[in-house]
Amino acid sequence: MDSAIHEVTDENIDDVVADSNLVLLVFGLPGCGPCRDLGLVLPQIALRYLGRLSVITVDALRCPKVCQVYNVNIFPTSILLYCSKEVGIIRGFAGCSFYSRKLEELVGDSKNLP
Repeated sequence: MDSAIHEVTDENIDDVVADSNLVLLVFGLPGCGPCRDLGLVLPQIALRYLGRLSVITVDALRCPKVCQVYNVNIFPTSILLYCSKEVGIIRGFAGCSFYSRKLEELVGDSKNLP
């Protein structure tokens, strides 16, 4: 795993999320094609936003409590958190350009948050 991307567990999610103001939680499942495709571009996304955004992956099979807390049942799902509060969501993966555009909209909007 790229050093710019972190993985969480049910036990450490609160601590990991609290360490950053702006967090992208990326929920996926092993064997899910779109999840795998998103996983291939996550390193570039993490590097692009390095210093502005923490990218955190969540394996839904190993972290069912995290999925329940964030009400995630579609994979992949990406949730943008600002100060531990949800400010945006991207469901599915329709290619790198679509995902990057949606993420840029969300991260750009987050600049206007208090």
